[in-house]
Amino acid sequence: GRENLFSQAQYAETRGVPAHLREAPLADSVDLKQEEPPHAESVSAAVASTSFSYRPDVDGLRSVAVGLVLLYHAGLGWLGGFIGVDIFFVISGFLITGVILSREDQGKFTFKDFWARRFRRLAPTLMVIVIGCLIAGAFILWPDDYVSLAESSIAQQFFVANVYFWQNTGYFEGSADMMPLLHTWSLAVEEQFYFFYPFLLILFYRTRLRKTLVWALAVCVVLSLGLSIYGTRHFPSPTFYLLPTRAWELGLGGLLYFAMRKPLPRGLSELLAWVGLAAVLYCGWFYTSAMPFPGLAALWPCLATLAIIAGCASPGVSLGRLLALKPVVLVGQMSYALYLVHWPLLVFTRHIYGEVTPMAGVVCLVASFVLSYLIWVLIETPIRHRRLLAGTRPFVAASTAMILISVVGSVAIVLAGGFMNRYAPKAVAFLQAAEKESYQHITSLDEILEDRVPVIGDEAGDIKAVLWGDSHAMAMLPGIEAACKEQGVRCYRITRDATPPMLDYPFSEEAFHQDTAAYSEAAFNWVLASDAEVVLIVGHWSWYTQRADFSKQLKATVDRLVEAGKRVVLVRSVPIQHGEVPKMLAQAVIDGEDPEAVGVEVAYHRDYQAAADKALLPLASEHVVVLDPAVPLLNESGLLLRAAIDNEAMYVDQGHLSSKGAMKMSPLFSNYFAAHKQISPGPPLPTD
Repeated sequence: GRENLFSQAQYAETRGVPAHLREAPLADSVDLKQEEPPHAESVSAAVASTSFSYRPDVDGLRSVAVGLVLLYHAGLGWLGGFIGVDIFFVISGFLITGVILSREDQGKFTFKDFWARRFRRLAPTLMVIVIGCLIAGAFILWPDDYVSLAESSIAQQFFVANVYFWQNTGYFEGSADMMPLLHTWSLAVEEQFYFFYPFLLILFYRTRLRKTLVWALAVCVVLSLGLSIYGTRHFPSPTFYLLPTRAWELGLGGLLYFAMRKPLPRGLSELLAWVGLAAVLYCGWFYTSAMPFPGLAALWPCLATLAIIAGCASPGVSLGRLLALKPVVLVGQMSYALYLVHWPLLVFTRHIYGEVTPMAGVVCLVASFVLSYLIWVLIETPIRHRRLLAGTRPFVAASTAMILISVVGSVAIVLAGGFMNRYAPKAVAFLQAAEKESYQHITSLDEILEDRVPVIGDEAGDIKAVLWGDSHAMAMLPGIEAACKEQGVRCYRITRDATPPMLDYPFSEEAFHQDTAAYSEAAFNWVLASDAEVVLIVGHWSWYTQRADFSKQLKATVDRLVEAGKRVVLVRSVPIQHGEVPKMLAQAVIDGEDPEAVGVEVAYHRDYQAAADKALLPLASEHVVVLDPAVPLLNESGLLLRAAIDNEAMYVDQGHLSSKGAMKMSPLFSNYFAAHKQISPGPPLPTD
């Protein structure tokens, strides 16, 4: 089509484009995927002087970016493929700056026109995907996942999807890779940028501040980058999702637009382009999701993107020729639809089959290309180039209708609780076990420092104990409290999620609280100074074993408590089930199977917990008792650790006990307190 051609004469000449097509007008539009701006002879002598015409190599660069994202998400290698989003951000900043200022030079820029073009470019494809996800979710998603999808749909409609996912992908929320619209966070960043950035440019451009525009933009970039570097270390989640710590990436693209006053020497252009591509591929291959990001790590792929764009600006650069090949350009032009389509397909596959195997990933990507091409041909391109819904009124009417469908439908889903009545009452009962009522027992750092640690059990009890642990301790608390009341134990509670109950554990990972080190030290000092004679330590040990020095730190913590005259009760890890238990049990009911046959095999449990047990079991001594919460979950054969007992779910998710499950643990603690110094742990787990 005409949109596949380029109007800049130097490109036309080097690629043999027919003369009558060399100056074909192109619609201006931009997002993180596609841009074909109008020709402008200059931006401003006071600011920059550059030709700004459609560049097919930029579309080709988009194909590289979206390819990295797709391969990463599909689990087909390229563990750093998430940098594709950062490449899109830089491209968008470069192109949007040119669109705004070139139209301003022509006297054609208005905010109304700018946002209308953005909406026509972005909204149709996005709304089709959102409505498609809502329809598919009715058949595929469990009620809580369906509610989450609906909430994210509403957030997306109001351009705050990034804020929603920042707030709802934390420790107790559902796994991020199970959210069909998670990827729209980056689109929300772009949308927010499109709202604020034009004001900055036009404010400077139309006033005496014009000469300081580049410096003002540079200052904004530096401040945003500095905030991103700081936030990546101290506030990683909001730093990843929010505009203030991502704006520098788009701003870099804007600075590049001003820097490209004239073509670079051919040799330098070749070098820049290929070094840039090599750097992008290096980051895409060697980066991993475990590294702090964005921050300084995001700077290198962004700079590499600048190098590619600048290098390929010169005519005849070899990489530019490769990126401008029609198949490569086609993928780049489809990249917006590809980006939006591929992730829901992968997520729904994960919901149906539990995982995305490499073969399933390939199938999803093939399906993504087919669906994206159809959307690009039938919806995106015709609407964008006004061959479909050409007039403002029909376009606004159609858009309003689709927005109402998605918003009203999403609100209905939320109000109906995900339409749980789709399932049989017994399945519903299991699903409702997912309510996290046992996760509310958090002891704050201030409560510890101010000696206001809460008490459970018998406040007048003769035995003094303290429960110290993470969210697994919080989940087990109802059973411990019942045992304390039964045996006359006054038990202090120091519990907080994602906080290992030990000293000197490395807390650099995002999953922990920022004050974890201070919290653990304060908790230990309080326990040491307290009148508690028994210390119950409960943790998700199999998670903490990811650190090589875990065993050493745990032993040091226990030894110091014993030296202080405390008796220590270490509780082994709760068996981790194969999936979210309430949903597994509900599925068993739907499939006509026995819910009490759902569980994790003892052999699997032993293998999974081997590293943790290697650290815990050797600590058993006269003053240290190790309890096994797996024992109460054994079935009659002794080979299965049940997820349900007496038609009650023992878990609220994959590894946290429900209140019913916690009560099954009560005899373990009751027996210990009754014996004071030793515990009858019940029958041992079978060895085979």
